[in-house]
This record gives sequence, structure tokens and C-alpha cells, in this order.
Amino acid sequence: MHYSDSQIERIGIAQFVRCLYREKIKIAVPDIDDGIDLIAYVDRDASHFRAVPLQLKCYRQFGFITDKKYLPIHGLKIAYLWHVENERSPRVFLMDYRDAETIVDAHGWSRDKDGKYTRTKHTRPLEKALVPYECNAFRPVLFPNSANC
Repeated sequence: MHYSDSQIERIGIAQFVRCLYREKIKIAVPDIDDGIDLIAYVDRDASHFRAVPLQLKCYRQFGFITDKKYLPIHGLKIAYLWHVENERSPRVFLMDYRDAETIVDAHGWSRDKDGKYTRTKHTRPLEKALVPYECNAFRPVLFPNSANC
């Protein structure tokens, strides 16, 4: 079946949320999408309630985007989900949003006039830059020093 881009986004979000639930991380959905798609939180941690804003980018195959409009969102993490249609082996790259911007700057990749960088074709330099951020366990990235409650 061929899914629309909107369906790919919804499927990717559902896959990501399922992974968070496995790690006993809860989610909230903002009522207005102004750059934050989900809020991941833990409220049974020994220390206190902790929350992290998330931006998700879901792709049928490959993709990477940065947009300067996300820079003012304090603590924003961004997740890139590749191969969303293949529910057995989607790849997830999770990082601080500022790290995504650093990847673009470090490679000298060009942005458009609005400060966006978009790539939807696979390249070795892009994959090599993202590999350190590939993860299967999200709690250590989202909530370092957090107990596994």
C-alpha cells in the first residue's frame, strides 16, 4: 500500500510513541503545533517531574531538515525517522536540535533564504554525520541521569 506523506507522519509518530512507552516515558501532545510535536515526560523519577519538547520528522525512506525557526525552543530534541513504512526496521536518529544545525554548518551545506536546509535523498556524508545519533534507547538521550522507573 502506498501511504500519503501525512499518513507516513502519523505512522512514524505512532512508532516513536510506542518506543517511548516501552521505556516508561509518557507523552503529551500540545494543542497548538508551533514547533513542538510531542512533549516526552517522566513523573515517577526519583528527582522530579522532567519534560522534553520534541520535533519529529518522519520519512518513507530518508530525510533531514533543519529550520532556524526551531532555535528559540529551549531544550528541543529532534528525531528523524527513516524507513517508516518498514515497521520492522525503521531507523531513528535523536539529538539536540542544535546538534542538527551544527551538522549542516560543519558540512557547509546551503540553506534557503528562510534558513532551512532540506535533504530527501540519501547521501553518505549525511548518513555518516547522523550515525552517532542513531538510537534504540531513548531514555538516555531524553533524560540522562534518570532512573528507569
